Amino acid sequence: MNNAKIYNGAYSGATAGMLNSRVNLANYDQLIDACTTFADAVDAAIPPSAGMSDASGELMNQLCQAALINRYSIPIAASVVTQVVAAFNALYLSLSSDSGNNMPFYMARNVSTQALTDLATYAVDDNDGVANVEGDVILLAGPATTLAAMRLRGPFVVGPVVEGIATLTRPSWFTSVQVKGTHNTYVQEGVRFNGTTWNSNGPSVVFTVGTDPIFFFPNAVGQRIQLVNGTAITKLPLASSASGVSLTRTVPNFDGETFTIDYEAILTGGWGNDGYGYDTDVRIDTTTVGGIRNAGDQSTVSIVGTNNVFVPWAS
Repeated sequence: MNNAKIYNGAYSGATAGMLNSRVNLANYDQLIDACTTFADAVDAAIPPSAGMSDASGELMNQLCQAALINRYSIPIAASVVTQVVAAFNALYLSLSSDSGNNMPFYMARNVSTQALTDLATYAVDDNDGVANVEGDVILLAGPATTLAAMRLRGPFVVGPVVEGIATLTRPSWFTSVQVKGTHNTYVQEGVRFNGTTWNSNGPSVVFTVGTDPIFFFPNAVGQRIQLVNGTAITKLPLASSASGVSLTRTVPNFDGETFTIDYEAILTGGWGNDGYGYDTDVRIDTTTVGGIRNAGDQSTVSIVGTNNVFVPWAS
């Protein structure tokens, strides 16, 4: 059983719906068998989640009642399972945002930016300053320029380590069919990504791990960079062309009397050189009154990338 509340909601909803439709039963064993089979199928179609609340179970109950009242008889058609699960997935996100205690929250030890295409070749040393060991949960966020590589991103568990190499497998909470936005994951260690929170995103409400590209990005990530001769280059994981980048000068440092009037972030690289992806290149440029780069600016700036809005990637 994936989710007890979902199973119970589906079973009780199906039972109420079938009874209201006055199904002609020789005995109640037929009703029990039909509703048990139905509830098992509904529960199997919705991924395990520690965050399923009583409200989630009640939502499922009402959907199943509505789907079965005055319309269906024994046995319950498989198409009803499909309809109920689709409706639940579409409504669950809004339900979660309104009820603050039913969203699951996960932990990852660190982020790795390795550009893996083979999950059996994970190098455990120095991943954002962390040496991984067996059992660590990590977020794989390395460069990916193909759909095949995008399927191998997001959360993984580190397997046995042999000569510095381990095989990665998915954690139990990130397999099969998933609902986007239900995977808040806090990063506990690392030089750059320590303290960031990541989540699933993408063009569809529902996605299948292992089949669909994985869009697993931080809500926000930032760093401080010292400019050299008025410029600097860094990388940010930006989910789409609608992601935001902000710049703030934190430590002024100028050679001479010419001051910068503007700081600009120019995005390149990433997916198909479109300016977004796990490894988006961001060039920071300075501008003087004359519209040219201020080569005398050695200031330290803070740059922050945010991923609050998603626009589907080009295929």
